[in-house]
Amino acid sequence: MSPRFKVPFNFGKEHINSPVHGNLALKLKDGQEIRTNSMIMSLNSPVIDDLTTNLFQSTLEMEDFTKPAVDCFVDAMYTGEVEKLEIGIFEEVNKMAHVFDVSWLVKRCLKYFKTDVLKFENISYDNILFACEIASRAQHNLKQSKFVSCFVKNVTFGEIGKSTFIQRYMAGFAELPKRRIDMSLAIAGNDFSIIR
Repeated sequence: MSPRFKVPFNFGKEHINSPVHGNLALKLKDGQEIRTNSMIMSLNSPVIDDLTTNLFQSTLEMEDFTKPAVDCFVDAMYTGEVEKLEIGIFEEVNKMAHVFDVSWLVKRCLKYFKTDVLKFENISYDNILFACEIASRAQHNLKQSKFVSCFVKNVTFGEIGKSTFIQRYMAGFAELPKRRIDMSLAIAGNDFSIIR
């Protein structure tokens, strides 16, 4: 397929759930569904294009995601914008962008991580931990090391200090998942003395 539109493109969100154009149903938990246009979704996603064009799928199971996250994802496909993206649904939207190979949305999610998630109103262990875990899960679950690189490059540890953060983050070392150890090593960089 050679699209006539370069995405992201504003197709108009008023067409979401259209009874005329909604030929692709996104099935959510509890029997809910969002009706989308397979062509609009396919222009944004080669994965959805393959599922609808070559495998003749007319429904996609989206039960692993919350309705607000799927709404945000669909809204982005239709408008080319991420107006509905919030910190609470960020990881789900980022996962959908990767699973469905929406390259422009993958880039926007990384930008959002840098400009919104990593901009702390106050520097606290919990705020840094929240962003650190997002980066760690993105690398572990999605094989996206850019989030770890972005975290390491942009986070200021303030009065907490990098060493203190890592010591708390690595507490209970014997039971830590590998992704946390990997993240600690990335934060430490070449300064292994802060990992004790």
